[in-house]
Amino acid sequence: MTSAQEFDQDVVVETEQTPYQGSVSSKRELFELFNGRIPLMPDNGLTTAVIKANKDQPPARRWLHQTFTNPARQDDFELQHWVAEDVAKDPYPFAKYNRGLALPTFTTAAYLRCLTTKNWTERETRLLFDLCRRFDRRFIIVHDRYMHQVASNSLTLKPRTVEDLKDRYYDCLAKLAADLKMPPNCMERSYRFDHEHETNRKQQLEAIYARTTEQVHEEDDLKAQLRQVRQRKIELGIRRDLAGLTAALATQAKKLKAKTKTSKQSPASSPALKVNKRESARKSVNNNSRVQVKRRSQNMFKPFKNVDPRIQRFIDGKLEALKLDQLLSTSKVSTGYGDIRNGLLALGNVTKSMHQIREEGLAAIQRRNLLLRQRNIDPPPLPAALASMTPRAKAPESK
Repeated sequence: MTSAQEFDQDVVVETEQTPYQGSVSSKRELFELFNGRIPLMPDNGLTTAVIKANKDQPPARRWLHQTFTNPARQDDFELQHWVAEDVAKDPYPFAKYNRGLALPTFTTAAYLRCLTTKNWTERETRLLFDLCRRFDRRFIIVHDRYMHQVASNSLTLKPRTVEDLKDRYYDCLAKLAADLKMPPNCMERSYRFDHEHETNRKQQLEAIYARTTEQVHEEDDLKAQLRQVRQRKIELGIRRDLAGLTAALATQAKKLKAKTKTSKQSPASSPALKVNKRESARKSVNNNSRVQVKRRSQNMFKPFKNVDPRIQRFIDGKLEALKLDQLLSTSKVSTGYGDIRNGLLALGNVTKSMHQIREEGLAAIQRRNLLLRQRNIDPPPLPAALASMTPRAKAPESK
């Protein structure tokens, strides 16, 4: 026996034939076709029982192809459509969506009483109201139809703009509402159309829309120059503040020196007061032996906390230049000394912030110049205050 025959014998598997069992959903011929094999397509569930159950349902609705008229139309125009038999006699269902605006009407007497003007005639006003009623106040379409009437009747009708039509319509609406004695807070009487503002708005919009590419670039350059001018104003304001602060510190230092000179030249206190002070000091020491003696100079020369070291060196240098560390540490001197130190601290912080602002301005100008060079545009020269600066300027330090 060859190997192929052996392979065939190994592959063939005899399956036992399952006997037929009567079923409602299948017959013998269909069962013999399956022969115990699983079908490839899934069952859709439509068995004989399901089909018989569906026969008991009512039949589908009948549909009719009939003509109809739209109540929104005034010409009795007829069309045809399919409609269910049970609703065939109902009116057209989409006619309820035809909602028009309730616009007022006026007679010739009402026109002569409250709507007479020099620029508009009664015929033009009636034409405007008829077009607004026909096109639901869509003033762009109203203006187009109005100008079509002007072209055909150029002798009796004047050309108008959209703003002229709006102004005339809302003005007549307010006058008719007042003539009918409607409440003052109603929309017809309270709304006022601004003809001048609307005209200027459209002119500005057309001017912006009609700009060329060169004009857009020129506007960008002007905006950049405006930012430079504002930055320059900020820098000048900081310089003025620094000059005023320096002058105030100098005057305060002079007053402090004058006070110390007068305190040295004042007469000594009486011996009785000295004896009383000594006795009170001895009593306080005897009552509380843990009292710690402190000098005012300790608080005067105590460094600030959480301050930039460069600002601290700046403060120390200024104090050494003013020679304020050689004064007597009286209460007034220590108070004035503390005020001067606080002023120098504020001066250092302002100077530091000024350098940061200058660095940011210089970086912005460099980015602006780079963009201008990419567009083949020569950048403007740097301001004199920024020409000698480097991107990283240090805070002021005393020598």
